[in-house]
Amino acid sequence: MAGAIFIVVGLVALGGGALVAALLVRPRAPGPAPVPQAAPPDATVHVSDEARQAATYAPPAPDPENARRAAEHGFSPELAQTLWDAVMAHPVPEEEREACFADRVTAFRALEALLANVPAGDTLAGAFGEAAEHLTEADFDAAWERLAGAARHIVEDDSGEAPVPADHRLAAAAAWAAAGDLKRVVRVPGEAAACYLEAAELVPDGHGSLRADYLNMWGIASFDAGNYASAEDAFTRAVQVRRKTQGAEHPDVAMAQTNLGEFFLRLGRHTAAEPLFRKALAIRERALGPDHPDLAGPLNHLANLYQERGQGTRAEPYLHRVLSIMERSHGPDAIELVPVLDRMGRLCLEHDRTDEAEAILRRALSVRQSRLGIDHPDVADTHEVLGRLYERMGREVDAELAYGNAVQVRETVLGRQHTKVGHALVRLAATYLAQERNVEARPLLQRALEILETPFGAPAAETGEALALLGEIHRRQGRHADAGPLFRRALKVLERTERPGSELLASALDRYAQLYADMHRESDAERLTARAESVRAGNVPRRPARV
Repeated sequence: MAGAIFIVVGLVALGGGALVAALLVRPRAPGPAPVPQAAPPDATVHVSDEARQAATYAPPAPDPENARRAAEHGFSPELAQTLWDAVMAHPVPEEEREACFADRVTAFRALEALLANVPAGDTLAGAFGEAAEHLTEADFDAAWERLAGAARHIVEDDSGEAPVPADHRLAAAAAWAAAGDLKRVVRVPGEAAACYLEAAELVPDGHGSLRADYLNMWGIASFDAGNYASAEDAFTRAVQVRRKTQGAEHPDVAMAQTNLGEFFLRLGRHTAAEPLFRKALAIRERALGPDHPDLAGPLNHLANLYQERGQGTRAEPYLHRVLSIMERSHGPDAIELVPVLDRMGRLCLEHDRTDEAEAILRRALSVRQSRLGIDHPDVADTHEVLGRLYERMGREVDAELAYGNAVQVRETVLGRQHTKVGHALVRLAATYLAQERNVEARPLLQRALEILETPFGAPAAETGEALALLGEIHRRQGRHADAGPLFRRALKVLERTERPGSELLASALDRYAQLYADMHRESDAERLTARAESVRAGNVPRRPARV
């Protein structure tokens, strides 16, 4: 996951490895070349498809983008291509691929540093050095085999001793952890998880903190692999180990509880996450006092929890504390304050405290423009939130200006096909529709759908809104046959993406109901209106109903 959601404690590098890779088949040593047999004079010679392809094969032309990436990071073309292949091994939207590649580079550099930071006389010096050489040659399989082989050999050499000496167990664990880091570099989290588990099980008694570090990495890799049962086991065991070895009030226990709570939060298990976040905050408050900068993280976790529950009023006091702490530690105009200001502004907007929301969001915009410049993606994000505020206030001209600024900045910085450009185009079109400017809105929505309807992942709510708005334009222009399919497509998307009480879904149902009313199909219109009221009451159907 880009920007890992879990907090990694200890000196464990980012990366990943695999026990499954122990089953890799080594290339067979070449034997004597077969003696060609001449065909009989009258025989028909059959050429296989493989031979025909080999005869006509031409190596692909060098990829200029790969050459650019290699030069930018000081890599060989082969290494840059291997990291790019890791990006492309899983579905990644086109506009996010370079950022994903940058994450691979960061993880690779961390692994390089780990392998290089071994004293010359250390047990692992030879294995780590050879693995590093294989990595520079982009031979990740050979590097993994060297690390995993070293881990196995250290333990196997001591198989006659009971128990294996502690320093040997630590060395073998470090080798397995490095092998895990390697597999995470190339995005094979399931194999990485197996390596981290091997590392954790090898750590001897008396090294609980290190064992908890490896357990934490096992949890992260298991989560990335979608193995949630193993992830829960790993994070739970990390908490237990830290409590036993470091004491219930140690800050590392709070960190481990936060990791487990974040795992539960990611799965929507709010009831399990809340007490863990509260315990972690209490430990930090007792150790550091109520206003220490390190409290911002635990307070943010509780705010996230309540916002995800839709309990903004419970989240708000925690955000105010975070803002107060950060203002004292960073200053009133620091860029670090802006994410908190954004969230507070959005909360005020959700609760129709529009004047307060505008003041907070304008402050966020001012800080971002002064610190980042006017052409920055984060500045565009604040323009978009201000646009939503102005829509809510009925200030359509101000909303149009804000959304127009968001589109312009994103096109300049992110490119015309970025999904965030599509999001801003939908909002700008909505302001045009509110002003009855249907002709101007239609091409914006068509372009937004060209951007947003991609094969990567499930459609977002913005796709459903764009379809509903385009259907509304057709309805207004009397093209009922064109409007109906668009509304049905919109509902199919929105009933999958929206939460109970969604005004976006309810509005789409209202627009569709109006289409039926225009067509004098009163019973269908009444049925859709009733569904819209049900949605506003908090009852979103699990599946799109037939309409």
